[in-house]
Parts: sequence; C-alpha cells; structure tokens
Amino acid sequence: MSCMHSASARQLPGCSTTGRSQVDVQRFCYSNVVLRQLKAITFSSSSYRTTRRGLKRCLPSVGRQAGAGQVGAGSDLEEAQLRADYGALSQRVEELAAEVHDLLQGNSLYLVGMMGSGKSTVGRLVGKALKYPLLDTDDLIEQSSKASVSEIFAEDGEDAFRDLETEVLHQLMPFTKCVVATGGGAVLRRKNWGFMQHGIVIWLDGTPELLASHVARQSGGVKSRPLIFSSSDVKAQAAQDQHHEQGKSDEYRQTVEKLTKILEERRGKYSFADIKVPLQSEEHSSLAADAVVVAYRVLKAVKERLESTAAEREASRNIKIEGTGNVPQTMQVKQSPVSANGNGQK
Repeated sequence: MSCMHSASARQLPGCSTTGRSQVDVQRFCYSNVVLRQLKAITFSSSSYRTTRRGLKRCLPSVGRQAGAGQVGAGSDLEEAQLRADYGALSQRVEELAAEVHDLLQGNSLYLVGMMGSGKSTVGRLVGKALKYPLLDTDDLIEQSSKASVSEIFAEDGEDAFRDLETEVLHQLMPFTKCVVATGGGAVLRRKNWGFMQHGIVIWLDGTPELLASHVARQSGGVKSRPLIFSSSDVKAQAAQDQHHEQGKSDEYRQTVEKLTKILEERRGKYSFADIKVPLQSEEHSSLAADAVVVAYRVLKAVKERLESTAAEREASRNIKIEGTGNVPQTMQVKQSPVSANGNGQK
C-alpha cells in the first residue's frame, strides 16, 4: 500500500504505511526518497565524496543576530579589471575556489535570497569551481513529490510546501561539501536556520526591479511563481494578452510591487546570513551583474570571512593578562616547578 503526499492524489514511491500515522508516513516516505536522491548525487563521483558526520563550524557561533557579520562583496579594483576579460575572470574564480576549498574544511554553502536572485545559476558555477555538487531544494521537492512547486501550492497550500522544504533541509544537514540552493521562503522558519547554520549561509541580494526582470526571463515566467501569480491573476493576464506590450508593462509593474512587499517582509530574516552578496552590476546599478561575476563575489566574500575568522581565533589564543595583582590567586598562571629548576626534578 503506497502513501499519499497529502490529501491530493499524488503519491511518493517506496513507502509503506504499516504501523504509522498518515503524517508520519508522509515524512518517512519523503525522507527516504530524498535520501536516496542525495546519495545518488553526492556519492556518484570520488570528487564529491561526503560523510554523514558531525560538521565543523568555520564561523564563530557569536554574531548570529540580524545584520551581524555580513560581508558586502561589491565594488573592488580587481573585479573591475576582471570584468573586462572573461577568460581572466574565469581563471580567477578557479583560483579563488582552490583557496576557499581548503578554508571550508568540507563545510557546505547555503544560498538564500528572493525568487529570481539566481541561486541555482550562481550555485551551479560556485559548485563547479569548488567541485561541490549543487542541490536545489525546490528540485528535490518536485522530484520526490512528482509535482511542481506551483501544483503543490495550488492543491495543498503553502504550509504543506513549507513542511516539505523543512524536511529537505533536515535531510541535507548531515551532508558536507555541497552547495545548496534554497527556496526564497526557506528563511521564514527558525527550524530551517538551525539546519542551514551547519554550513555557511550566503544571501544573494537584489532590488525588486532586478528580481522582477530575472523572473520574467526564466522558464514559465511569473506564472511559475505561486506567491506572485495566483488564480485571480489569470483573467487579468488574459485581458493583458490582448494588448501585448501594455500587458507586459503592467505585469512587470505588478511583479515589482509584489516582490517589494515580500522582500520587506523577509529582509530581516535574510539578514541573519553570514555573508551578503549584491547582485547589481557595478557599471549600471539597475542591471544585474553577470552570474560569473556574482560567483566571483561569493567566493571572494567567503575567503575573506574565513580568513578573518581564522585571524580572530589566532589573536584570541595570544591574549596576555597583565597586572595580575588584582586577579584571585586561584586564577593566576604560575610557572611549573618542572620548568623552574630546569632538570625535570621537583
């Protein structure tokens, strides 16, 4: 007997309902399907070998408040020079990746940001450079549930989708050496942050206008985005299609308005990320930077952050306490009697 994804007729393969409630069955089935897919992806090559072990944190546990510890990987002289030479830019990305690979010590990268921020595209470039596989949470949800994100929203509601998203992030948590592209709303649940903070969280930040342009160019356009295109928009869309150019203009304006509202609601959540990377082009702030440029910014920001953290840790090891007169005797550091007489005898 197979189990159901929800109240709908969708089914998840490889599941048994014996001895479990319907909710438990759904979670169990989904977990097993995702885990099989993850193993198929991450263990398919020796370059992508990962282990289900406790993860080392490269970043300190402090500074997890909103806006803390972020790095804006924007304008710099090197980037300006590299933008003029695509070959040099690609080579620099590879060089940065080699340096970052060692600094990461196997930790995964989690990309967060609004729809249209290019998390999958940038994640694919960063993963290729690091020799890390890209795992897209929306893709995993669709593959496991045999339904598109839009269908899940329409038939089961946003809460059902968020439950699946949380389950996927839970399954991803033990895996190292991965680049994870999350859904735009993954930051909304506190539990999800607990999973993502086993790696390094990077916010790809863009303006609503830039994001709207990206969404419009992607396969399916706004119609594939349930949060900005609902069933109530269908009639309006049909009317706009009769006046094509005006319709496109109205659709863009409405998309910008909706994205602006969503971004304002989520900005505080996104700001919990370890690193913030801007998507704007340095030449034209209203346009998006090339995906390779954003990948360069991501790697550069990660490198700077990890090197800064390593320097802070080293400095903390070299702290010297002076003026011990006011320090309680039990807390004072005294010379060992062994080193005092120099011959190893007390």
